[in-house]
Amino acid sequence: MFDHSKAEQAGIDGVLLTVSRADSRVESGVAQVTVDYSSFADAYGGDWRSRLQLVSLPTCALTTPKVSGCLTATALGSTNDVRAQKLSAPVSVNGTDRVLAVTASSASSSGDYTATKLSSASSWVGGSSSGDFSWSYPFRVPPATGGPSPTLELQYSAQSVDGRTAASNNQPSWVGEGFELSESYVERRYANCSDQGHANKFDQCWKYDNATLVMNGKSNELVKFGSTWRLRDDDGSKVEKVTGENSDNNHEAWKVTTQDGTQYFFGRNVLPGLTASTPTNSVWTVPVFADKSGEECYNADFSKSFCDQGWRWNLDYVVDPHGNAMTMWYAKETNYYAKYGAATATAAYTRGGYLTGIKYGQTADTLTVNAPMQVNFVTQERCLSNCGSLTSTTKANWPDVPFDQICASGAACTKTSPSFFSRRRLDTITTQVLKGTAYASVDQWQLAVDFPSSGDLMSGKALWLQSITHTGPRLISYVGDATEGHLWPETVGQSGRRHGWPVADDEAASRQYLDRDGRRDNGELLGTGVCGHDAYASGGRPQHYALLPGEVDATE
Repeated sequence: MFDHSKAEQAGIDGVLLTVSRADSRVESGVAQVTVDYSSFADAYGGDWRSRLQLVSLPTCALTTPKVSGCLTATALGSTNDVRAQKLSAPVSVNGTDRVLAVTASSASSSGDYTATKLSSASSWVGGSSSGDFSWSYPFRVPPATGGPSPTLELQYSAQSVDGRTAASNNQPSWVGEGFELSESYVERRYANCSDQGHANKFDQCWKYDNATLVMNGKSNELVKFGSTWRLRDDDGSKVEKVTGENSDNNHEAWKVTTQDGTQYFFGRNVLPGLTASTPTNSVWTVPVFADKSGEECYNADFSKSFCDQGWRWNLDYVVDPHGNAMTMWYAKETNYYAKYGAATATAAYTRGGYLTGIKYGQTADTLTVNAPMQVNFVTQERCLSNCGSLTSTTKANWPDVPFDQICASGAACTKTSPSFFSRRRLDTITTQVLKGTAYASVDQWQLAVDFPSSGDLMSGKALWLQSITHTGPRLISYVGDATEGHLWPETVGQSGRRHGWPVADDEAASRQYLDRDGRRDNGELLGTGVCGHDAYASGGRPQHYALLPGEVDATE
């Protein structure tokens, strides 16, 4: 077994070792190789231990890892016993050293980082017996003098956790487990090239022209009829694919016009009157390969048959029939991967991003001047201590970030597919109004978070919202002098009981926290619970319920 620095030089986020026959005989034989990883199970974040596998590497991985083919990994069909924290696989060995690595794939039964955050649960509609528990916290904003204004609401849904599968991306949102802040976007899904018949190529490949519209957290599939698009659950809105000034290969953007004439633009990126130097950063892209003539960027040489295409177009511009406007602004998070099986990180892509601001009270022809009202979103690293820089020595401070999926540009990299995740968490929301030439703050909400243990060996620590502290409710007016005040913090409790569907005996159960024992910012107690002592005890879905103020959870 080599020193960890040797593994890092080879781009291996794990352990590098060699095996051979102890008797030095040249003929091949099969040996069962077992690695006890209990001493380094928490070496990386993002449920790393659940994604561990044993792979075989070419011998040149030890000496020239940046040479093409030297980091081509071959999975050995390993078994990961997360309870015993041991990894084993049958390995063919002979008298020469065979190079193996203990490293993590991008997926496990706890989730798949190659999937984006678009979830099937966002389209679920629950009846009175759905078993869902939901809770919401609205953020009031200064009213606009006319036209569109933001509707901001923090929403918790136990059903959103139920909707997770091994094929979905299960990193908690930037608010925390089970919580979402109102968001709107259009997203397109691509296929893994290996599923399209391209062996050992795990890039994104064109599948077909598809899109899903998400408005305020609820999704609706877009269906193409010839050259036009309609909502599957049609509400009369007109959907158009338009052109924007963005990083998509052919500058695709989207426009939705509702029945009242309000226009919603997704991925416009450069707004009316502004220039490319002030983009909204609303389009997130990834390299996409084409393997059929007629598909975008097709080339007969498949290794060259790709271009950067949008996978998400965020809502960035809203204008009503009277020309009143609202704009949204974003930040991108960039990562690199080994495109087309390269030995180094050759391709940049957008792994994720987040909302940074909303401006409103404007008109379509005055976007170049300061908006009368705005909402600012400040983020911090998904880390609570020693958060200055995410490195191989500080990675444990980012418990739900898959550090092993991060590759630096040009460095040795074994990640041959893009993965999607974020390093950021929402810290504060501040509403402001323009007072003369400067902005004055109106309300601010501070979000306190933690990374509690899940209580099992499969799932690592994950971001959890603890409380919301609202500052500034005693303001005399939106533009006058004010006395800063505080309300009782809106607290969010937690229940560590198992949550999710039963799994096979050879898979570890995954736990996620449920919202419980919350307190509103006026001091009112809001309790939640889970029926039964163990959601798996009867093999059924857990049932959620709300407690009225003052009631006691009888299941304790």
